[in-house]
Amino acid sequence: MQSATILVADDDAVARELLAEALRKEGYQVEAFASGEEVIARGREGRVDLVLTDIRMGAVDGLTVLRGVQAGESEYGGGGADGVRFAGRGD
Repeated sequence: MQSATILVADDDAVARELLAEALRKEGYQVEAFASGEEVIARGREGRVDLVLTDIRMGAVDGLTVLRGVQAGESEYGGGGADGVRFAGRGD
């Protein structure tokens, strides 16, 4: 059985890698990205089961990432990834 493919997007390197590593330890196939543009491009390449994305990132925010991945998947006939948005403020 193939494990779920999860994309993690966060411009905070520490948060991104901690989340990605925790998911890998649970047996998931995880790809981590620092920018929304990278995630959208990856979403257009093939199957994605879940996108975990920070809301506030550089030029492309988390909501745009989710819309972009889902639109990209529908172009090649994918079912559309589920998405979870998260926000953390270190103020």
